[in-house]
Amino acid sequence: MLFNGRQEVTLREIVEATKLPEEECKRQVMSLTVSRHKVLMHDSSGKDLALDAKLQVNNGFTSEKIKVQVSLIKKEEKATETTTLAEAPVERKHVIDAAIVRIMKSRNRLEHNALLEEVFRQCTLFKPQPTQIKSQIEHLIEREFLKRDEKNRHAYVYLP
Repeated sequence: MLFNGRQEVTLREIVEATKLPEEECKRQVMSLTVSRHKVLMHDSSGKDLALDAKLQVNNGFTSEKIKVQVSLIKKEEKATETTTLAEAPVERKHVIDAAIVRIMKSRNRLEHNALLEEVFRQCTLFKPQPTQIKSQIEHLIEREFLKRDEKNRHAYVYLP
């Protein structure tokens, strides 16, 4: 709405108009200026925005999509915390995937419950949850490593 009346607006004016805390407003505006969806352009050099930085609408911005999703820039402290917490589940997913593929490669066809038991037996570093295993099986079906048996929906077939 601020850009409807004027071509250029400073970050300070945006902070005053929105009544957001300065750091939060700066983070929101930066996500509009530095991502691959450059909706706003700023005159200051570098990625960091000062309060007196002038912002203007990027008239050259185009997108194939009707609705554009702009990803928000994360705060620095939170970014390091989430990466350490998020690494373990990703590694576990790969371990579960590898176990399922190893088992199915050797057996070619297996019932769901038998596959779960075998995965539990092979995963010695941690005890995977059945829902985790089921989601990884679905993921492997999507990636065409496995398919469901046509005759028995509770069985899986390995696709070489």
